[in-house]
Amino acid sequence: MIEVDDFLRHHPVHIPSQTDDDEELVQRRIRGPRDEDSSRSRGGRGETSPSANRSGFGALSPEEGGCVPHSSSRRRGRRAESAGDVDSHDCDACKQAALRLLDAAPRSSGGLSDRLASKGFDRSVIDDVIQRFVEVNLIDDEEYARETVRYCLAHQYGRRGALNQLRRRGVDPAISTRIVDEAASRGAFDEAAWELGHMVDHRTRGLDAATRRRRFWNAAGRKGHVGDIVGRISRALFDGAA
Repeated sequence: MIEVDDFLRHHPVHIPSQTDDDEELVQRRIRGPRDEDSSRSRGGRGETSPSANRSGFGALSPEEGGCVPHSSSRRRGRRAESAGDVDSHDCDACKQAALRLLDAAPRSSGGLSDRLASKGFDRSVIDDVIQRFVEVNLIDDEEYARETVRYCLAHQYGRRGALNQLRRRGVDPAISTRIVDEAASRGAFDEAAWELGHMVDHRTRGLDAATRRRRFWNAAGRKGHVGDIVGRISRALFDGAA
């Protein structure tokens, strides 16, 4: 059995005195924080203090008992949401995701609902969030439908083309039909068809009549124009024209 006295005789232990502590404190005050920082920045020359392992502005790292930066938490939250790793019943998270989507672009209630569902949120939570947004006028399906129809008319779409665009953007079919019918009653789609005809007429000057007619009919079909208006424009602009 090893005696304590024998162990201490062969393994002396140095116990710092109060004088040693005072001396170290004086030296630190003389050097100052700048000297310690410069000593660490010279590639490891000199002693490396424990604060050298701290992260940013002297803050303790998580291993030393410090907190993870708040911005890092936000970034991890966005990555988790984009990866679908979300609490499907977290109403606040759903609301924040909806606000970010609306900030990026206007959306209908149906379109926003589909995007939130694709992120993993429960439909009942999505419905509650959208209902609240409707109440505070953050979502207005009728105004969104009118804006979409104005876009379609500016790009020479026909009635069917406008309905297809509204359907793709998640607008309620009843609202879509009503807004499109309002535009049709004003003759807006006929005007768009004539504008498209004149554009094709200008672009195909010098081609034979059959080619010009074919290109107009193709363009009218892609834009969703149907009915007698297409035939009337074709006869007026391209029949017998060279």
